[in-house]
Amino acid sequence: MAEFNIVKIDAKFPGLNDIIALSIGNPTELKVKNVLTEYESKERHIFGATTNSGLLVGILGLSITQESAEILHIAVLPEYRKKNVGSQLIQKAIRNLKIKQTIAKTDDDSVAFYHKLGFTCTPYLSEYGTTRYTCTLLLNIEIKLLKECANFIPDFAKIIKTELGQWLSEPPLDQIEMWLHDWLNENLPLALVAFFQDTPVGICSLQLNDGLDSAFKPWLGDLCVIKQFQRFGFGTQLVLQAEKKTLELGFNKIYLFTPDKSNHNFYTNLGYKVISTDKYNGKNVTILMKNL
Repeated sequence: MAEFNIVKIDAKFPGLNDIIALSIGNPTELKVKNVLTEYESKERHIFGATTNSGLLVGILGLSITQESAEILHIAVLPEYRKKNVGSQLIQKAIRNLKIKQTIAKTDDDSVAFYHKLGFTCTPYLSEYGTTRYTCTLLLNIEIKLLKECANFIPDFAKIIKTELGQWLSEPPLDQIEMWLHDWLNENLPLALVAFFQDTPVGICSLQLNDGLDSAFKPWLGDLCVIKQFQRFGFGTQLVLQAEKKTLELGFNKIYLFTPDKSNHNFYTNLGYKVISTDKYNGKNVTILMKNL
């Protein structure tokens, strides 16, 4: 997936007029000007997606009331569509503004886009007799010990299989379920799991040893979130709760390893530092550590 730079921008950002016009019905120069004037209000925010060269390729306009947001405008240059620009804009805005509820009103052409991001979309009849949809995303992140919800083990096994299977040498589901049964503890080894509206969406483990020949302990491992809920903060909350549990168990450091260098920024942004390298399943991995 191509990554774009997602930043808050103001109404004078180069290229904004042309892109926001794509989200305005029958746009005129005056209409666009009036819309951008409304974004001078402190309740309104614009996020822009730019390439590394600084080209603005997509925008998201929001109206914020406390922890709730309404999407007013979203548009992407035609040549950059189907590159996850819109989803990256929404995900970054939700994290940046700490939004718990996001609402968008849309039509048949775009309802699938919101549904894919986890929105619940309800149809209604517009004043013009056309079908429209109110799409709502409630970010109610709930983190629990796997021990408290063992009946969901098959669901979490499927998540691990889907998101980490290739990295784990494609273990069968019954083997993953055996691991999860071993993690039904309050002490190590244990697992923490994430739910969204009672739906299992993510998991991580905390163990004394995560497969490396090392004296370091404990290890944060098996962190994964199903694709449609990635970048909404579920992974971050799992890591933070694992760190809290680590302190409760009497440790002041936590370790992890990853084969994917693209994950480094996620962990370093949470305070982790690269300390070493090793091999796991024949693959090079990077070891990171955080002082708690």
